[in-house]
Amino acid sequence: RDLFGELHQLEQLSLSHNLLQSLPKDIFKDLTSLYFLDLSFNSLKYLPNGIFPESLQILNLEYNSIYSVDPNLFSTLSYLSLIKNDFRCDCNLRDFKTWLNQTNVIISHSIEDVTCAFPE
Repeated sequence: RDLFGELHQLEQLSLSHNLLQSLPKDIFKDLTSLYFLDLSFNSLKYLPNGIFPESLQILNLEYNSIYSVDPNLFSTLSYLSLIKNDFRCDCNLRDFKTWLNQTNVIISHSIEDVTCAFPE
């Protein structure tokens, strides 16, 4: 089902506070003008590669349950917020940590605020 199929001109979208647990990889594929996306205060655990349109610049992922993330997801961004997620600190998160320390993307909070939920 094509949820946003006819909304090519949509620039801003807030899906915060919707109890979302997952998102299909192609959910935003038709939102070719989308530059602001708020997914905060959901229960997202994982974001598939290629989920965000190339037009996306501002992304809010605060207060989710994201445990692992590929930094390639954020290649088009200029601004990102990730506080209060459940990152799993393992070898898979190393690239993300390196990216956080080297990126030109504005992170809305101190990198030290991105903490591991497990292992404790």
